[in-house]
Amino acid sequence: MAIPFTDREMERAWLDNLLASYNSQRTNAHRLLLFYAVECGLKFVLMRRRKIKRSDLCAEIAEYQHDINMLLRYLSSNTNLRLPEQIGNYIHKLGKAAGADYVLIDLGSGLNKISSPILLDARFQRFLITTINEPSVAGTTLCLSQMKKVAPAKTSVNDKKYYDPSVIISMLTPELIASPAYDEVLTRLNYAYRQSEQENNSTMLEIAKNYFAPELLYIDNWEEARLKLASTSIMEIATTWANKQVEFNKIILENLDPVLVEKLQVRATSKGRSLLEEVKVIVEEAIQYENTPAPQ
Repeated sequence: MAIPFTDREMERAWLDNLLASYNSQRTNAHRLLLFYAVECGLKFVLMRRRKIKRSDLCAEIAEYQHDINMLLRYLSSNTNLRLPEQIGNYIHKLGKAAGADYVLIDLGSGLNKISSPILLDARFQRFLITTINEPSVAGTTLCLSQMKKVAPAKTSVNDKKYYDPSVIISMLTPELIASPAYDEVLTRLNYAYRQSEQENNSTMLEIAKNYFAPELLYIDNWEEARLKLASTSIMEIATTWANKQVEFNKIILENLDPVLVEKLQVRATSKGRSLLEEVKVIVEEAIQYENTPAPQ
């Protein structure tokens, strides 16, 4: 539960932490104090503008929480003051430099300074994990309500340039799925991301079910995890996702001639593509050529 602050307490926290952050040798602790000072200062300005004396009475503070950029947007501040939001560009460059086809990021729960730039970037494929317990559902619907503000257009989703989020409801049993509580959770999740009919957005929220698997309560090593996951619904979800990414999953690069693979890698690098992307392009070109009528 959030602890309410008065506007004077918020102002004092801003000044105290700002002074504490001044140090010739900056550590992570000083940087954290500086962020907290900025957050308190922005919330103080917001409360003064709204003429609100307590933070728990301010709807914007409850909605934006620790998202400094959202607070700055609401206050119509200079864009130069905002934190960099194109973290996705740097992650893409890092993955490309490492030769990775996919970069998987495990974020902490909720919206914060680290997760918000990724959760609100529709170029990422985003998966929200929740249970049907009220705190978990409330947090997930809050995230979805913010994510729908940057929901991609249908054409962008169809072109695979942007993605709608997906939700995985975990720790389920057949009894829970048959209960009215489960249907209520589905309704709340869909409503949180639903756009108005006038907006040309995709508004497609994919929700997957993950059943409770007691064998996963204790895992000692990677091999044990692999064996135990094999028969679970989470592996089915992962396999379905992987097959969607790799439409040509029947092509197994390991079975190709190593010399051919090396030539493909050179060609892929020159085009700025991964090896798998290059194979997909070649197959698509071959199919297109095959379907082209021969000249009479």
